[in-house]
Amino acid sequence: MKSFFLIIEHETDPLVKRELQEEYDKKIKYLKKMNAIVDEEGRDARPPKLQRRDNPHRKTAQNVIRKSLENAYSAFKKSGLKKMASHFKKNIRPAGDYDFQYRDTETYWNIKL
Repeated sequence: MKSFFLIIEHETDPLVKRELQEEYDKKIKYLKKMNAIVDEEGRDARPPKLQRRDNPHRKTAQNVIRKSLENAYSAFKKSGLKKMASHFKKNIRPAGDYDFQYRDTETYWNIKL
């Protein structure tokens, strides 16, 4: 901004100088407003973003995950792992608006690599 101000100082034409000064003032006002915590009336300058509870993108994501889980259950059944498929189908449930959670705390998993 300093260079812009120097251009205004060295300008000789009064009309151009006035236009440059107005443009400079607008930019300064914009920058102050952009960095402000409160506006001119004392309210919060940037209110928090509110998300709708029924956000369609969240439901779409949940549907995609649900369909993927159904495909996995189907693959388990085709591979002869019917008990595993029914276990996961019983214990993986929606948790919140768009995510899923495994809810079985009784099964001990012994995983060997």
